[in-house]
Amino acid sequence: MERFNPLKSRLAACLVIAVVALVLIVLSKYVDAWWSGLLQNFGSGLLTSLLLIVAYDRILEIRQQTEAKKREQTGLRKLNYALSRHIRGILFDIYRSSTEAQPVPALRSYRDFVKTHFAQEAQHLNILATSPASYPVQQPYADWIGKTHEVFQQQLQRWIAAYAPSVSANIGMAVEDVLESEYMRGASQFAQLSGQMQATRISVLPFFNQGVCQNYADRLCAVIDYVEASTGQPVGEFENDDWHNALYPVSHARVHNGPLPH
Repeated sequence: MERFNPLKSRLAACLVIAVVALVLIVLSKYVDAWWSGLLQNFGSGLLTSLLLIVAYDRILEIRQQTEAKKREQTGLRKLNYALSRHIRGILFDIYRSSTEAQPVPALRSYRDFVKTHFAQEAQHLNILATSPASYPVQQPYADWIGKTHEVFQQQLQRWIAAYAPSVSANIGMAVEDVLESEYMRGASQFAQLSGQMQATRISVLPFFNQGVCQNYADRLCAVIDYVEASTGQPVGEFENDDWHNALYPVSHARVHNGPLPH
């Protein structure tokens, strides 16, 4: 059975009204004056009603388009905010603690940082070293990474449920790709791993290899590209002060035992 379509039914009703109105107006020319006036008035009334229906539908359509656009903008803004916090607050902290670049490269664009810098250095992070971002709590990177990535994972899941239908399908698919990455699945479980490693008194444990980090960076950049293309604005840019940390120097959590296996 064919599914009921309200739009088609409404158009059909309008067409019937228009045809009836025109028939009445035409018939009014072939009857006496009293019937002619009655038919013309009735036909004109039907046409007026039809115009009102069309005008109402147009107003309703404009309102729906406005609301849809507003919801799309809200979704993009919330996604932009989540990406900015993740990149600046988590990925950059990992990078700063694991890079040995001296002087540090001039980073500006969040996208360029994720695409070309993060994976190369993040692979050298010792996830059992203390995370400066967890201050004043002395928390190893594994715990901090696990908790912060789990929060980011939940943010993206809630975003998909609330806003994916309101934005481009490509953006929703790109966000799902980030959630399904090996990096995201593993990082959100790091807190459990940290407890196991501390029980064995291991003091050094490298982060994901470069391939895993780069795959995540590429997926994250796909989301960034869609958001920036949709908003016409960069997701974010670094400031010089972002490098400064009064507690720990750059590369304080780097594993200094040569390159890691890929």
